[in-house]
This record gives sequence, structure tokens and C-alpha cells, in this order.
Amino acid sequence: MAILINRDGTISFRSASILSLIILIIFTITILFFRDDTYIKSAFSDIITPLINLLAVISLLYAAKLSKVYGKRVYLAWFILGIGQLFFTLGDISWGYIELYLNQSPIFSISDIFYLAYYPLFVLGIFLLPQARFNRLDLSKIILDISVVVITTGLLLWTFLIVPMFINIEGNIPTTYVSLTYVILDFMLLFALLNMIYSRISSIKENPLFLLASGIIFQIISDIFFIYQSSQGTFESGSLIDIGWITGFLLIGLAGILQANNSIQKQKEIQNKSKNKSDEKVIQPEWTSYLPFIWIILAYVTFAWSYHQNQLTNLEQVIWMGTLIIVLVIIRQIISFREINHLYNAAEDEILKRVKAEEKIKESLEEKEVLLKEIHHRVKNNMQIISSLLSLQSRQIKDPDAADIFKESQNRVRSMSMIHERLYQSENLSSINFGEYVNSLSLDLLKTYVSDPNLVELKINAEKIKVNIDTAIPCGLILTELVSNAFKYAFPEGKKGKITIDFYKKGEFFTLKVSDNGIGIPESLDYKNTKSLGLLLVNSLITQINGDLILDTSHGTSFIIKFKEVNYEDRI
Repeated sequence: MAILINRDGTISFRSASILSLIILIIFTITILFFRDDTYIKSAFSDIITPLINLLAVISLLYAAKLSKVYGKRVYLAWFILGIGQLFFTLGDISWGYIELYLNQSPIFSISDIFYLAYYPLFVLGIFLLPQARFNRLDLSKIILDISVVVITTGLLLWTFLIVPMFINIEGNIPTTYVSLTYVILDFMLLFALLNMIYSRISSIKENPLFLLASGIIFQIISDIFFIYQSSQGTFESGSLIDIGWITGFLLIGLAGILQANNSIQKQKEIQNKSKNKSDEKVIQPEWTSYLPFIWIILAYVTFAWSYHQNQLTNLEQVIWMGTLIIVLVIIRQIISFREINHLYNAAEDEILKRVKAEEKIKESLEEKEVLLKEIHHRVKNNMQIISSLLSLQSRQIKDPDAADIFKESQNRVRSMSMIHERLYQSENLSSINFGEYVNSLSLDLLKTYVSDPNLVELKINAEKIKVNIDTAIPCGLILTELVSNAFKYAFPEGKKGKITIDFYKKGEFFTLKVSDNGIGIPESLDYKNTKSLGLLLVNSLITQINGDLILDTSHGTSFIIKFKEVNYEDRI
């Protein structure tokens, strides 16, 4: 028992399915093994069938009890299905009693009262199950599909079952009318089954209604063979027909188990306040649209074979009903074409709306791009004005130290100005080619600080790599400070020298290296804790970009900065 119960209180559907398959295999093997022993196979079938049917009843009633979580209507539907299955079980019990204990033929006996009560109860239970809401177009298609299947089935039953039944009536009128009643009730059950398939089954996966429908299909097929053999006087208990009924009972029982498990999960969702309304939505499966065509093909093959065997006695009726079926199929296809055209027009309108929306977005982006370029252009112009003002002001200052401060400020402003200049000139307003920027800025600083180009050799090894604006501005200021310091302090008193600037990327890390072969910096200078504004600014900017600074004084002075590109979200 523990094998069948999960930890969450649900019944293991996998274990129940395996157990059902084992029961079916054992039943089938036993029937086939004793196929020549009428009494043993009849007794075995009469005992096992009501027991399995009783398990299906318990499963349905258990599902009904737990289905209260879905509402009173769902509870009532599964309860009535369980009561209907109970009547069928009582019919099986009375059948076995009459056949085994009374040693009489149970065909068309008191057991038929219980069997006949099963059908209206099952039909009522099916119609009480939740139904989807469809628009008029979908509803029309469903009605036509059901009509095609029902008319085709009715034509088949009329041709191959009802007509031969009345031909061979031979005075046994009550038996014939009981058989006809079974046909009518099976026809009603088929209609209810089709209604459930088209409007109540949302998907095959984890849907108890699919199992319920499968069980009913086996039930109807077995009934038809039973009615035919009974009318011909060839039916035997324990035949292959019983395997069909057993299969139907097992599937119906599994449907009850799955419904009970779903109800338990639903109760937990409600307790956890995580109700998912989308799970309750019933959507018509796509495969149902193929049922009428499959049914028509089967009917055509059956009638063609019957005609070829000279067994078709009502050819004119078949032709007229076949014409009606064809008309219904044509109407169904016309509705489908209308639906396709409607969907096509709706899709076309949606595409046009999206195209127009994309065009508006594109126009808006272009306007923003132009505006952003104009902003960068104006920022660059304003910075150039500031740089020019600082230059003019520095000419009025006689104190060399004060003049140098103005010049350094001017260079800092110019480095930022050049970035904005490159931004509005580039196609991408969020990044610049930093290699080209390093070349331009370094040459500009050379002109500023070196009066004789022959004294200082400037070597630039900069890869043409694009970096975003949030990385370019601090790196530009760092480069300005380090190169300016090299020009100012590395080669005093007209000493010749060489300054090398390297910029490259390895993996996800960038490296900016400024080195010179000058006199170097004093050993007493702590570059991380200094009062020099330039080095303070360099340390602050390196922290801003989460970089690392390495100082190498083995051959002159080398500042090596390693960093990753700063995360940047595109503005447009």
C-alpha cells in the first residue's frame, strides 16, 4: 500500500498504471489460456470483472469527495459518474449470479436494468463537467465536427447492426428492442463523449478527462460487439469482448485517481494562496479537428469493403447520408477558411501596427541620436572655451607655479573635450576608439609641454579598441596626468629621453602603460599617499574604474594600470 501512496498524500499514478497493466495482462492471458474451457473462462470473467469495476467505482467516488475544492458542480459530476459505474458493477454482479449460481443465460435478464441505468447517469455526469466558452465561429466548427462523427457513426450502426438485427428478428421482439435500446444509449454516450472531447478536454498531459474518454471509447466498442454477437446468438462470457470492458474500467479508475491527485494539489495551491487561473482554462486540443476526417475515411473503407462483398443492402440510404456528410464537411471547411482569413487579416493588421510602431521608435531614436550628438558637440565647444579662458588667464600670471596649475587644468579640460568631440563624430554615441584617442591626446600634450621635438621621443603603441564613455573619460584624465608629469619632470635641463605609451587588451582586462627613461621619481615619494594633485587625481580615478596601479622604477619610471571596462547601459 505504501508503494501506491506518495509523500504528499497523492496516489502514485505511475504505480497505479503499472498495476492496471499487470491486471490487464493477467486477465488476457487467462482468457486466452482457457479459451476452450467455457466454464472456467466464464467463471473467471464473472468474478474478476465486478471486482475491477468496483475498484473503478471507489476511484470515482474518491475523486468526487476530493473534487469539492473545484466547486459543487465538479463534485456532483464525478459523484454521478461514480454512481453510474456502481450500477454497472451491480449489473456485473447480477450477471455473474445468474450465470454461475442459477446456471442460466444472463443475456437480456434483470442485470440489464442495472446496465441500462448506467448510461443516462454517465451522460449526465459528463455534461456536468466544466465546459469551455467558445466564440460563435469555434462553436459552429465544434457542432459540425460532432455532427459529422455522429451521423457517420449512426449510418454505420444502422447499416451493419440495426438493419441486420431487424432482418433476423425471428419473433424475438423483446430481445431485439432491448438490443436497440443499448444501441440508442451507446449513441447518447458517444454524443456526450464527443462533447467532452471537443469542449472539456484541455490537454492530454495530466488530464483525467482524457483517460475517462479513453475508457468510454473501450466501453462503447465492447458494447457494440456485445450487441452484435447477442443478436446473432454467438456471445460467450469470458471472450475477448470482456478484455475491452476490463480495459475501459481500468482507464476510468485511473481517471478517478488522477482527478483525486489534481484535487489534492489544488487544495495545497489554495492553502498557499498561489491559485493559478490559467490552469483552469479549457482549450480545445488541435488533434480534435482531425477526428471527423479520420472517421469518414474509416466509414468509407468499411462501406467500400461491404459493397465489394455484396453485403450492403441499403445503398441508397448510404448515398443520401454520405451526401449529407459531405455537405457538412464542406460547410465546416468554409468556416475554417473564413477563420483562416480572419486570422490572416488580424495578423496583417498586427504586423502593420508593429511596423508603424517600429518606424516611430526608429524616428524617435534618430531624433535622440541627433540631439545627443548636438549635446556632445556643445559640451566640447564649452570645454574648449573653458580651456581657452584658462590659457588666456595663465598668460596674465607671472608666478610660474600658478601658471603651471592653469596649464594642467587646461590639459584636463582638453582631454575631456576630445572625448566628447570623438563621441559626436562616431557612429556609436556610447563608445570611442580609445587607441586613436590616445594618439591624438599624447601628440597634443607633446606640443603643449615640449618646445623642441628633437629632445623627447614619443612612442605610442595603442590598439584600436573601443571603450565606453564611462571608461574613456577617467582613463583620458589618467593618461593626461601621467604623460604631463613625464614631460614635465622626467627630463630636466634639456635632457633627451623617450616616453612610451602602451594600450592593449588581454582577455577581459585592459592595460594602460606610461613609461619613460628619465631620472625617475624620488625613492621617498609614496605615490599612493602624496600631496600632489595629479597623483591624487590618478589614484582616485583608478579607484573609480576598479583598476590596479603598479609602479616600476627599475628603468626610469613606468606606471602600469590594469582594469576592466566599466559596466555601461546604452542610453539609446
